[in-house]
Amino acid sequence: VLHKKLGFDLILFESGLGEMEVLNLKKSELEPVELTTSFFGVWKTMEFEDLMTYIKSQNIPISGFDVQRSGQMFTNYLSERINNKETFLEAEKKFGSLISQLSNYRTVYDSVSAPTLQLIDVYEGIEAKLNKQDEFSERTLSNRIRFLTNMLDFSKTKDWSKRWRE
Repeated sequence: VLHKKLGFDLILFESGLGEMEVLNLKKSELEPVELTTSFFGVWKTMEFEDLMTYIKSQNIPISGFDVQRSGQMFTNYLSERINNKETFLEAEKKFGSLISQLSNYRTVYDSVSAPTLQLIDVYEGIEAKLNKQDEFSERTLSNRIRFLTNMLDFSKTKDWSKRWRE
């Protein structure tokens, strides 16, 4: 076991940064099966639930490093802590629909430019009002802004190598 023999003291998953940070904050309150909710469906297995049981029993910190959303935990968490809840929930819906459009090579830049820039403005406004103690929420929104900016650039340039570099 890497945790006990080699002293690994954190597990990172390719999952949404915000979603995983919320799970980490709430892991003592959640059942192991609930700890799998912020992962893509392929990871919702008995073996993964066993891993979450171990993580919880050993109190091992977990985090994610993906800029994309992989569940609703962060959306629910942040919407309960900000004044403009409805604006944020609407932004999250738009984020979900824009991701698929921006990822499509056939998408025409002019069709996504205005809504993407508007969504970036909304996220920047929410980010500016966050409590500075809530660094992971700030970082999650910052990652979403950067992701949208990069994907909008991709819809304009169709430069695959730049898309994967950034």
